[in-house]
Amino acid sequence: MKLYDNKYPISDNAEYVVDYIYDNPSGANFYFQLVRLKDNAILCAHKSQTDIILHCWSVGIPKEKVAFI
Repeated sequence: MKLYDNKYPISDNAEYVVDYIYDNPSGANFYFQLVRLKDNAILCAHKSQTDIILHCWSVGIPKEKVAFI
């Protein structure tokens, strides 16, 4: 196990994380974002977790490489 953001345990083989973002001061109150771990790049953000999963499938990211926190 390794830690994402120094607090969330994720599997050692994870290359991407789907993070739940909430309590924004303006705009939508929550959304999900797909983050590439090697450089912490935000690859996409959606209000629906299903849309994030569909995006991963469409760009060829296998489910074994994605951790959900």
